[in-house]
Amino acid sequence: MKDPIEMERVRITLRSLAYQAQSPYESGFVSALYKRQLVEIKWFIEDLLEDIGMFTGEEEWEQERLIQLLKRKTRP
Repeated sequence: MKDPIEMERVRITLRSLAYQAQSPYESGFVSALYKRQLVEIKWFIEDLLEDIGMFTGEEEWEQERLIQLLKRKTRP
């Protein structure tokens, strides 16, 4: 995304949904609605990415993500 400020706005919105989904102050019903929104956003993004197709070097992005996930799992 060219505009780093817009990317940060998207991240803030997604973090807010995740926070509300985990909030002990929300009922399970309301928390489930927040999580459902995140899941629907994930599906929407997956559909968009599938329609775009693959680019050269995209495998490197996947490897970078895998390394991030592995580092997260090895933390105490």
